[in-house]
Amino acid sequence: MVEPRRLLSRHEVAAIFGVSPHTVYRWAREGRLPVLMTLGGRRRYPADEVERLAQSQGYMLRTRRPSGGRR
Repeated sequence: MVEPRRLLSRHEVAAIFGVSPHTVYRWAREGRLPVLMTLGGRRRYPADEVERLAQSQGYMLRTRRPSGGRR
């Protein structure tokens, strides 16, 4: 069985790059970040591509905390 692609929210991408969520939105609009639209109209960012881009730009990826809700 194929694993589903892991997608990030705009806030998660912002945390990776250390920018505001609005900057992430603008980068996606400008074509600088890959973005997918959900059926509900939300923007989601492919984690593998975002992480690869962050590493190529010299950003240090933060360790992921286990999912399980918000703080």
